Amino acid sequence: MKSRGVFAVAWLSLAATLWVTPVDVYSLDVEQEREDSRVKALFITHLFSFISWPDGHQAQRICTTQTSTLSEVLREVLATKPGLKVTLSVVSGEDPSALEICNIWLLEDLNDLIRLQANRSPGPVLTIGNRQGFAEAGGMIELAGRSSRVTLIINRDHAEAAGFSISSKLLRLARIVRTSGARNE
Repeated sequence: MKSRGVFAVAWLSLAATLWVTPVDVYSLDVEQEREDSRVKALFITHLFSFISWPDGHQAQRICTTQTSTLSEVLREVLATKPGLKVTLSVVSGEDPSALEICNIWLLEDLNDLIRLQANRSPGPVLTIGNRQGFAEAGGMIELAGRSSRVTLIINRDHAEAAGFSISSKLLRLARIVRTSGARNE
């Protein structure tokens, strides 16, 4: 009987502690952001199987202008897929040499997209964004969504103007954004 009373007191203490201790919302948000980023990073690595580069080019170097949870998780995922032979670099968006070595840009900021479009690179460049409105602003692929669900939005006009060929399988999964007057990026 005595052990039952000790157990009851311990249980009530634990329950009271949990009841009055606030949930650490920040840590839940960070964990959710990492999980969302992991889903998006895996999605990015699979995109290369469904997109053909013009003139026989291949996905080689992903560049981003800032370190983010998505870029950190993408680096981790790429490390587990050595057969892809794709690297990730954090570079200055204003560095002219970056325009020559990067054929995929992961852009977190719409201003970076505008800068990249103004300083077009000499070769084909695929632009991937993580912000709402990225595809409508002229980016080629937008990864939208949260809670481990990714909605793919493709600006087909800009992708085709740059010479990319996107598999019909991928296009069926995506919401297509068409923009009149798409220019070669």
